[in-house]
Amino acid sequence: METKKIHLFRLWFSLSAKELTNFGEYLTIKAFNRKVEYYKIYKRLAMFRSVDLAKLSRDKLFQIMFPDQAFDDQLLRNTCFKLQQLLQRFLVIEKINLRDFSAQTTLLDIFRERELNDLFQQQLRKIKASQERQSLRDYDYYQNKFTLLDTEDSHSVSQLRSQPTHFQEADQALDYHFILRKLRQSCNLLGHQNLYAVDYDFGLLDQVLEYMKEKKLNQVPVLDLYYNCYYSLAKPESDEYFFKFRDLLSAQEQLLSVTETGELYLRLLNQYIRRINQGQNEYLEAVFELYLSGITRGYLMEGQYLSRFIYRNAIFSGLKLERFSAVHDFIYQYKNKLDKTYRDATFYFCLTRYHYAMGDLETAADLLEQYDYKDLLSNLAAKILLAKIYYERQESSVLEYFLISFTAFIKRKKGLGYHRTSYLNFISFLKK
Repeated sequence: METKKIHLFRLWFSLSAKELTNFGEYLTIKAFNRKVEYYKIYKRLAMFRSVDLAKLSRDKLFQIMFPDQAFDDQLLRNTCFKLQQLLQRFLVIEKINLRDFSAQTTLLDIFRERELNDLFQQQLRKIKASQERQSLRDYDYYQNKFTLLDTEDSHSVSQLRSQPTHFQEADQALDYHFILRKLRQSCNLLGHQNLYAVDYDFGLLDQVLEYMKEKKLNQVPVLDLYYNCYYSLAKPESDEYFFKFRDLLSAQEQLLSVTETGELYLRLLNQYIRRINQGQNEYLEAVFELYLSGITRGYLMEGQYLSRFIYRNAIFSGLKLERFSAVHDFIYQYKNKLDKTYRDATFYFCLTRYHYAMGDLETAADLLEQYDYKDLLSNLAAKILLAKIYYERQESSVLEYFLISFTAFIKRKKGLGYHRTSYLNFISFLKK
């Protein structure tokens, strides 16, 4: 079994360089790790690049971890399990540190339990001020606001100082948090329902929408944003909700976390693409610019990486617009942001599409023939493009033999589903 299939290393390979360094520092803390041996093993493993470490067999891995011992599979298993536990604990601690609110409110609970009233009040004022200074007004903000107000009221009651004074404000924050969560989840359900023709029970959604109208909650910016996002999906033929959602997202993205804004960017992009697929090509420019904006500002990034699908779709939309210079720069600028597993295949295929769109068929054909696409759908897409190149270069004999082998390839592959019919139809029409 290769190293990359061991659970410990599946986590290990997901770490950034900074996280890997921080993990080593944590292993030197006795309260976190009582055995010096684990730090020594970490140091030996950290000397290897992930791509080299991933190829090691179990016995080679053991030699690195325990250079002076004979291979012992049980020792290897136990050590990997313990290191995995330590790594998971480290990641939890790092997550809590990143989400500073959790750590701060935990300290509030400690002060309250120990009846340290002065420290409690000081910490409470500090957290409240920090919350109000931030620009975010997403569902986490309202949940945090409710938690603070509820904690403050509980403390007041326990001190017998007064009756709770924040019930109404806390209840409103809880309502806003629930409504945002409900609208967001309803958008997820509806988006999935539209794609896969399944029927979902939307629970309290109708009551939530009616409550928003009754209480005029569209005056709350982030609630209005999700309200229009939902209706732009529920009524895709309506320009009113679509344009309102687009404009609100542009105006209010600073109120949301990067992750949440990225989700809404993808919702907007999917709606643009649906309209383009219906023949409304006037939206092509907006799609390309939205991809560039979302990637540049980090909304469409997944941590330090860029999804190969977003990378590819951004490039294809730019090629349709014939924005060749911008596409060329983009291909090279974001190559190293792609996951290493798919980097070369995605880069070379997109570069091939660029040269094909530019009319440089010779370079496009050379690139396709040089690179072996192991991912099945990428392999099939490359074959389709190569067939088009042979056709446009009028290489009839080469094309004829290629289509025979392409047909056999498709028929051999299982699990293609509806793709099988599409590819066979393409071959049939190209022959004609």
